[in-house]
Amino acid sequence: MTPEFELCTLNWETCGVRLTRRTALRALVATGVGLITGPLAYGFAYERHRLRRVDHDLPMSGLPAALDGLRIGFITDIHHSATVGADDVAHAVELLRQAQPDLVVLGGDYVTFGDRTYVDPVAELLAPLADAPLGAFAVLGNHDSDREVFTALDRHRFQVLRDEHRRLTVRNESLDLVGIRFWTRRVDHLTKVLKGAGPHTILLAHDPRRLRQAAELNVPLVLSGHTHGG
Repeated sequence: MTPEFELCTLNWETCGVRLTRRTALRALVATGVGLITGPLAYGFAYERHRLRRVDHDLPMSGLPAALDGLRIGFITDIHHSATVGADDVAHAVELLRQAQPDLVVLGGDYVTFGDRTYVDPVAELLAPLADAPLGAFAVLGNHDSDREVFTALDRHRFQVLRDEHRRLTVRNESLDLVGIRFWTRRVDHLTKVLKGAGPHTILLAHDPRRLRQAAELNVPLVLSGHTHGG
């Protein structure tokens, strides 16, 4: 982890994940909005607009041959607002779109403090990502209205998962996407949501602290932001 990630505030990122048979994930990461790498004034005025893309390999066990090369586009913690403008969001969306993901995942906190002013605009800015061949999926963050943000994303063809899962079939191999609400935290609650999911499951959780419960339940991969102590 680089120092700039450790010093992030109001941060968000896009990530293009490529599954490989080498038990790894290939990730293209663009990050920078709200990024603080120096004095507060400098970070707020300049670094929050600096988006870049970085490649990462992340381990994942038990990946079947049929999922080799599958690309998952991930964007989270956008916080579209007066300080995170439409140009920044559009830039991040374009970076992710250029990665040509097979499916797209949105990780929550699309606005700040449920600000209705930006709900429809951010959904519209994200809309180009909904054209991913295998579909586009989303979970909600603690800043998102369960009704209004859900409706806006649903209108733009994102499947919002609220304690539920979807099964995709990729070259005759199943891949389960399980999305949980921000307030779904206990192992027994996650167990109910994961019921019926197969061994190749990706948990979508806005709060990265759900990694602990996911590990107890042998979930091979969690996608989330890195706020909330993550």
